[in-house]
Amino acid sequence: MAARIYEWGKVKAGDIISFRYKSKKDSTAHQHTVVVLNPRLPNVRRDGVKNFHMVGLKLQQAGSTPLISDGGTLIKLLQGIGGIQVVSGVDDIYKVKVDTEDSYGAAPVIYEQISGLIEEYSVYRTYDYKTCRKSGVLLEPLKLPDKIKNAWEMKRKFQNPVKSKPKIGKTKPVKTYASQKEFAQSLLKDLGLNDKGKK
Repeated sequence: MAARIYEWGKVKAGDIISFRYKSKKDSTAHQHTVVVLNPRLPNVRRDGVKNFHMVGLKLQQAGSTPLISDGGTLIKLLQGIGGIQVVSGVDDIYKVKVDTEDSYGAAPVIYEQISGLIEEYSVYRTYDYKTCRKSGVLLEPLKLPDKIKNAWEMKRKFQNPVKSKPKIGKTKPVKTYASQKEFAQSLLKDLGLNDKGKK
């Protein structure tokens, strides 16, 4: 897996990125991996100064244990936002499909859908956008269970079939899904998890 160099001007809701950030509480900057929910949310500070916040769900900080270490729970969180899309399967680069209320940020209903997981794992974060831009930004690879990756590959091949000569003999039928929710539930079932992401 290898991260890809990216640009802040291209960052959109749903991107999974990493960047170095130093908060007021930190003595040094740390690398943060975040699922972006709003790249530039207008904000007014207590002193009346207007600025922008980048809003997202923090997955990990370099040198620390991931905030969500269980693969099934992570999938449930990302599917709850809107479904996972492959950017580069070779590099394990993914993004999340996000329904936006405006041209930038996630609609309020998305926060409601994942509120339980946000509270349980304390992943919601806001970052000062100006401070973020002092660092370079990367599209960060995401390690997912092989069962998930294989299921996506089967689904992709089914949705984009390649014409070939018919094979002789019996072949296994490819399962289809009526909705993204049904597909997500099927993946969780393959991992031996319930709809709460627990075994």
